[in-house]
Amino acid sequence: MASFSITPRRQLRQVLHWLAYAIGISSLSLLLLWLYAGRNPVHYLYNINLDSIAQLHVLPLTVAGTALCLDGTAPAVYVSHTGPNWIVYLGQDSLYWCLDEEDCLARSHTPQGSSKWLPDKLELHGILSNSAEVNPDFHTWSKAVIHACDGSGFLGYRAAPFHVNNQALYSRGYHVIWRVLDWLRRRYGDSMQPHESQFLFVGQGSSGIALMLAARDIIDQFPYNRVKFAVEGSVLIDKEAVLIDRLQAMISTHHVTRNPRLKDCFEEFPEGQRQKNSWRCLLLSNLLSDRIDDEGTKEPAFFFSGSNYDRWLAINVYAVACPLIDCRSDEESYAKYDRLRNALIDAINPIDKKSKRDSIWMCSCWSRGHLVHDQLLTRINVEGWSLAEALKKWYFNDQPMKLHLVDGAFPSNPTCPV
Repeated sequence: MASFSITPRRQLRQVLHWLAYAIGISSLSLLLLWLYAGRNPVHYLYNINLDSIAQLHVLPLTVAGTALCLDGTAPAVYVSHTGPNWIVYLGQDSLYWCLDEEDCLARSHTPQGSSKWLPDKLELHGILSNSAEVNPDFHTWSKAVIHACDGSGFLGYRAAPFHVNNQALYSRGYHVIWRVLDWLRRRYGDSMQPHESQFLFVGQGSSGIALMLAARDIIDQFPYNRVKFAVEGSVLIDKEAVLIDRLQAMISTHHVTRNPRLKDCFEEFPEGQRQKNSWRCLLLSNLLSDRIDDEGTKEPAFFFSGSNYDRWLAINVYAVACPLIDCRSDEESYAKYDRLRNALIDAINPIDKKSKRDSIWMCSCWSRGHLVHDQLLTRINVEGWSLAEALKKWYFNDQPMKLHLVDGAFPSNPTCPV
């Protein structure tokens, strides 16, 4: 039988062939990643910053008490402790709730309903980053990221567990906020100096709504030098039945109106119409209505940010068929984007009317999550201000500071990612 041998020349050709193949695959992969990053504004290639890492802490059940995740596990928080000033971020970035008991059962078997499967470390971006280049004004601050696991983005207020297929489920998200804050103060209280430490509480989507409800109580319990609140993508609109139906289902499932901060609003409606109108209590016009305490001395200061073409609302409420930049030839979808922008502009009107201390920064980009994104925090400008610059000006000003930075219609902003 004849033997087959590989000559040196054949070996060289094979090596060159596989080398060319490997280079081609690598180049194609990089091209696809580049195209993907370009087509999806909130996706970029990151250089991992090992300094911007937070460590997971799961509260002991004895400390958590009844402030639990959906599946009954204890709440969790990621912490990067670097100094006496703190950013506390409520880790829910959308309005993605579980809307009925079966839905919540399914959620309880995921990290969004449990603390069982969380990684030990979390990489921090945007305003949470410890990098001076990414986050020049807050990079030295300690960071705490409270994990959202109640299915309602920290709005849950059920007094007792409910049972689905013999499994007990808990909707206690609002209580999770307070239990974790209490744990943080006990654990790191030595570095939190009364009348000296500064706090910035940040919420996105549903957690921003929870933050607006909790703000007055947070100020009462945090007697520090400066305590302010930044929320993004938390402005609800009242003109679309799809969102109203979702809100009503979430409120009913999670007993949101049992929150004492919503009691007055809820009881304003005739008894037979309360459930039907309960969603109105989460609109900005109500959340900003109770701004002054009995002595007229305390008023939480809010910084609102987001997009006039909010991507979550565009997809989940308006059912657009294409990204904003590709929709100019699709008249139906483009008309939906116009409706969305007009609805959001109407919805933010109470910010100007209710307070002298609230500011707003709204871009016209098809994006979301600007506060916790390395590039979007600093690269998009509205009326000459990046989000990072506007937030700095508002936060560190000792006098009441009001900025109103609202973009024109798409495509008026050349700094939007494409």
